[in-house]
Amino acid sequence: PASADLSVQHSNNQIGSRAKRRTQILDVRDRRLYLFDARPKVNAVANRAKGAGYEKLTGYTNTNIKFLNIENIHVMRNSLNGVIALCDQQYTITSEDVQPSPNLGTSSKVGGSSSSSNWLSGLSATKWLDHTRLVLRAAVKVSNRIDQGHSAIVHCSDGWDRTPQITSLAQLLLSGYYRTIIGFEVLIEKEWCSFGHKFADRIGQADGNYSDSERSPVFLQFLDCVYQLLVQFPTAFEFNEDLLLCIAHHTTSGRFGTFLFNSERERREHKVFTTTMSLWSLVNSNRASFVNPHYCAVSYCQRVLNTHICDSNILFWRPLYFAAAKWVSATKSDTAATQAGAFTSLEQNHRLLFQLCKAEEEIETLRRQTAELEEQKRVLVQQLQLHAATPDRSDTDMGFQEQRAHLESFLKEVVSSEGNVMAPAHAEEAGGDEEEGGEYDEGE
Repeated sequence: PASADLSVQHSNNQIGSRAKRRTQILDVRDRRLYLFDARPKVNAVANRAKGAGYEKLTGYTNTNIKFLNIENIHVMRNSLNGVIALCDQQYTITSEDVQPSPNLGTSSKVGGSSSSSNWLSGLSATKWLDHTRLVLRAAVKVSNRIDQGHSAIVHCSDGWDRTPQITSLAQLLLSGYYRTIIGFEVLIEKEWCSFGHKFADRIGQADGNYSDSERSPVFLQFLDCVYQLLVQFPTAFEFNEDLLLCIAHHTTSGRFGTFLFNSERERREHKVFTTTMSLWSLVNSNRASFVNPHYCAVSYCQRVLNTHICDSNILFWRPLYFAAAKWVSATKSDTAATQAGAFTSLEQNHRLLFQLCKAEEEIETLRRQTAELEEQKRVLVQQLQLHAATPDRSDTDMGFQEQRAHLESFLKEVVSSEGNVMAPAHAEEAGGDEEEGGEYDEGE
């Protein structure tokens, strides 16, 4: 962690030094603050009618506001659902059938089959590539302004969906540190986990309600944007596509605790950091599998990635989206029970993790109750011994007999309750105490 902090500081210093050089060139009157609102302006105006809205520039000097026109989580969810439905259909698409196109990012080969044309029109209708292009274009605008020496503030409606998408991608473009494996891990932990992206709600962890309106592929879309940069700058990143596929898979696998719950506070409350493994442990222990052999650190360490985002250089991420379609096709010959079990096992993994955290809390509660019962039993035994040692008591005293019977009945009830919450070893000990009580009755 100490070395990571130093690396982050060094990376921020690199960005700051470049911005400082640009600032020195700019006249004071030319330095501006850019407010980047990720929403479409129509949505921002509608929110203002509800009492929210956006900044009024009359209160700021040397300030510009830019609307980035990125749609909300509901639009993104519907778009990805369309992509998944398209991939599940029975199309035979080869690598030659899908090639870059100036209109879509993908197109059929010349003289291709009608199924390829249907595929491309279906993909265009989902608008997934359009949304990905808008997110990337927004990140480029932010990075360009910072590289020119200006200041930038990025926000959306809440700050945990579109905002981390833009800020993360902008830092990837500005700093070579975040384009390393360790730097990319730090970037995700910083901008997504620590700043409160709602992974549990957006992914739907341990929730069988697939129509939940809170679900949305925000983080998956961010990984898709990183993939686009990998394709455009194949030597600028230390990691390869396999790392992105690994992260995308384990956001829903339930194997690691890195993306559980909605915030840092919830992860600490449920002891995720002490009861689960981190995804980065797997990545760092298998580093060789995720290293890009074409990476050129010297050329790109100090370099800002300047790219022009257009329709022709946005590609469909086939290894990710077709993986689900291939799995469905391969398992169609299996029984329905086997197919359902494969899906439910992921949900079971999430439920088990949640149940483990809750079980530990219940164990702590039972331990406290056991300690209280032990104390009550000790007090009652002392009271019975005190009555037995009293020399002037009368066995015919009905008041004493009733009190004694009440105490003995309560003692047996305490011992019985203790046996229900204690471990087997403790239960045997409680049984021994009960036998001692019986011997005491006979002696008396």
